[in-house]
Amino acid sequence: MFSLYHPKCPTRHQPTLTAASKARSISVSTIAIGLELLFSLVVLVVTCKAYPDKYRTLLWSIGGERGWNSNPDLRIYFYANHGEPPEVPLIWTQSLTDSTMAIAVLSFVLCLARVVLRYYDAAFLAIDVLYDGLLAALWYYNVASQSSADLTDPKHLSARPWYLDRSCSVVSGHAEGACMVAKATFYLAVCSMILYLSKLFLTCMWTAYRCGEQGLLTDHLGPEKLFFRLRINRDLCFRHDLEYWDNGESKVMSV
Repeated sequence: MFSLYHPKCPTRHQPTLTAASKARSISVSTIAIGLELLFSLVVLVVTCKAYPDKYRTLLWSIGGERGWNSNPDLRIYFYANHGEPPEVPLIWTQSLTDSTMAIAVLSFVLCLARVVLRYYDAAFLAIDVLYDGLLAALWYYNVASQSSADLTDPKHLSARPWYLDRSCSVVSGHAEGACMVAKATFYLAVCSMILYLSKLFLTCMWTAYRCGEQGLLTDHLGPEKLFFRLRINRDLCFRHDLEYWDNGESKVMSV
């Protein structure tokens, strides 16, 4: 076990933090996780607004009537002629609505779990990296799906959903509200993707900086597999547990 900023560590490794700097750092961390939780809640509420199918079929039909995309009403002619209709475009499928809802719920639950872990002083760097990486990948997929094309009708090809290329003022009544919710869902998904990608990047950069500053990546370790676990305590001391394996045998280092 390799531990830094521990009472047994050399004096030169001990951080010098005043009470004011500790309070400021804790306050910034608390505000950041609080804002993230609030943002996740907003995403969840907006996603619930369009679930399970309050607006998807309506927007598809409006686009079909105006020639902006394929027309779902024409699919009945395929059945009348005993033909197989083209596959429903991903953008108009129920599975996309379900996946968006599932990702929004997962984001909120994981954020809430992080709040609990921080409260009980059990936050680990590995958990944060996995959390941010997973959500970044899921939201990236969701953004790509929400902006996917409708190419099932050769006469009315649509590279993106019509409500992303046009103002919601082109429709009225209930359709305008559906358009606004669909837009909000897409842009919140984009913001979520950017948020978790940024957090993942900053976490990796910060970890690399701390490892380099403390000399954890030294030449004598060679190319062995390394695993770092960083725990953030309330007193802002950092404990790094370094475990590495060589030839299948676990070795332990202590200072």
